[in-house]
Amino acid sequence: MSFGSNNWVYGLIVLVLMISIYIFYLWNRKRIILKLMSIQLFARINEHIDINVLKYSTFIFIASIIFITIALARPRYNKSTEIVKTRGSEIMIMIDVSLSMLCEDIAPNRLERAKIAMLDFVDMMDQDAIGVGKFAGEGYLLSPPSIDYDATKQFIESIYVNPNMKPGTNLESAIKTSIKGFSDKEIGKAIILITDGEGNLGDYKGILKETNEKGIRIFSIGVGSERGEPIPIKNETGKVVDYKKDIKGKLVLSKLNDNALKEIARETNGSFYNAYQGSSFSGIINSISQLKKGFSKERIKVNYGELFQIPLFIAFFLLLYNILIPIRRNDK
Repeated sequence: MSFGSNNWVYGLIVLVLMISIYIFYLWNRKRIILKLMSIQLFARINEHIDINVLKYSTFIFIASIIFITIALARPRYNKSTEIVKTRGSEIMIMIDVSLSMLCEDIAPNRLERAKIAMLDFVDMMDQDAIGVGKFAGEGYLLSPPSIDYDATKQFIESIYVNPNMKPGTNLESAIKTSIKGFSDKEIGKAIILITDGEGNLGDYKGILKETNEKGIRIFSIGVGSERGEPIPIKNETGKVVDYKKDIKGKLVLSKLNDNALKEIARETNGSFYNAYQGSSFSGIINSISQLKKGFSKERIKVNYGELFQIPLFIAFFLLLYNILIPIRRNDK
């Protein structure tokens, strides 16, 4: 059995914590009550309430919440498997991890917003092989193009700003790294380049000739505002402790530099998108769908059957039963 929405599984951890706190309260209940009020006052307040039934009702309510959380996690079983052949193109996603990508002019910050957009992008893909890389002062290949989308998303989620990396935004190195990641198959290839374009290093114009010769299209996505945003400096816990300053102690503002990104897209028959202005990425999807398809590979496709109805029914039954439990004593 597996879960379709794994994030809800973590909700069970919170519920276990709630149960632990409640059990701790029951264990120390008398001592806690005596600190707040006299035992006589407590008895008078609760003289018409059956405490044991109240405990029982509380546990039933917690159990119903647990089953609701399980239902939201979408438990499922492997209904059937089949071998399918895929036919698509190759795509390399290159994400800028320079320090300026921590700017928060796009919530939650430029890097996290880029990762969210690319995770959504992967979900829209079907048979195209997708690779992942990152770059700052130099580029790094994390994963060559693959149709294992779950692994692709894990590589995207693992990307973070490492202050020990070579600083800068080297577009030339990013493009070169992407080209090395592609296979030798004569199929359509595309690079999705995500960056604020600031502090550009290297001769990206020189690499564009090779890119065009190989028929590789580049779609550039600019993240960040043109007005500028201070660059936060964070400690090991992720808390902002300062902002980047120049040698004169003046606050450094990071702005979107889209000139190079527009040129790269134009020279490689691609497109430029401004993430800050909320440009739709549907154009990238349409363009990629028109790339030459030739990547053919067999993969196992799992068809799942849903089981969420079972815990949902149990939760409904428990809540209904809990409503009918008489908590008040019958003093007749």
